[in-house]
Amino acid sequence: MTHPPKPEQSLDKELLNELDPSCEILYVTRPENVQRKSSQLKRRALGTTREYLQKIIRPDLDVLHIPAFISAFRTAFQQQAVDVLLTTSPTHSIHLAGLFIKKQFNLPWIVDFRDPWDDYIITGSADIRHPVERYLEKKVVRNASALISTTKTYSRILSNRHPDVDRDIFFTVTNSFCSEKIPQDSVKSKDKFIICYTGIFYPSKDPYEFFRALCRWFDKLPLYEREYYRSILEIHLIGSGDRATREIIKKLNLNDIVVFFDRMPHIRAIEHTCNADMTLISTGLGEKTRPGWLPSKLFEYLGARVPILALIREGEMAEIIRQTNSGFIVNDQIDDNLEKIIKKHIDYKFRKHESVSLEEDMFQNIDTYEESNTMRKFISIIKEAN
Repeated sequence: MTHPPKPEQSLDKELLNELDPSCEILYVTRPENVQRKSSQLKRRALGTTREYLQKIIRPDLDVLHIPAFISAFRTAFQQQAVDVLLTTSPTHSIHLAGLFIKKQFNLPWIVDFRDPWDDYIITGSADIRHPVERYLEKKVVRNASALISTTKTYSRILSNRHPDVDRDIFFTVTNSFCSEKIPQDSVKSKDKFIICYTGIFYPSKDPYEFFRALCRWFDKLPLYEREYYRSILEIHLIGSGDRATREIIKKLNLNDIVVFFDRMPHIRAIEHTCNADMTLISTGLGEKTRPGWLPSKLFEYLGARVPILALIREGEMAEIIRQTNSGFIVNDQIDDNLEKIIKKHIDYKFRKHESVSLEEDMFQNIDTYEESNTMRKFISIIKEAN
């Protein structure tokens, strides 16, 4: 099932409303803005050229825009006092612009790696293969006043890769959830058990074992039970209607229980999550999936306080889910564990078995990941750098 597409929602511009009115944004033109105005043939040519250039230009195509980044900063510097410079990646070229600006203006410089600068996606290793990129990262790290990563795992890897740099400048600031966005009252479906997934899937990591296991469970059930659970279970996929995912769902004959929602404003996605009975994280169990990966949906799920079903590798995400008692980790005996978890929660909701009870004391110590607390840590790093 598919809801009508709304292309204008590809970019959630409503998030800009959360900024303080005094916050000034200086935009730097990117090639995509030109492509939108081009003919279809020209866009194809530009796309092919872009793919080729991405293979040869290091670290990424935004290196071509470094002069524009520096010019925009110079304009801001002339208009008002600047205490600290902060650059956030990806793309990692922004840190090269930061390096030039730091040296030219002699400012404290904070480097924020929202994603690591390495080749893990390709090689399954946290190393940087290309010598030019190794050199560039080394220059960035050695000149930074503080280095921020989104997970403890990434911070440790970055620190170990640069053992000659003072470990005191490495910090971890995770993503977070905003409690003010969490609706006070959720509206649960009365006749469906809804499992909600927000965001995209990464097909190269094979994140579809949940759907295969679900299909195997249905297949082994007696006909009357299969019909009951298929009629009562509904999987909501928000923003993940890519071709690969749709093909998997169709191949597994799950179209009748999977509902695809196009990308929607952030606040609506949170409301949808809160209305679900369970949330899903399925990052893939193979070596291509980073052990230290903490997707932003994890923190939104924590804030929504909806039980998490996580098909994930052991690592930092599994540790957080266990420490907060916020859900269930499934990475072995997948079929048996999934069946027990889903069946138990469905039966509890619809009182098919009165003896079924759920875990108590879920969602402990999640305030650590509330936005005000993570931002407080960010602010302390900025103040210390200054």
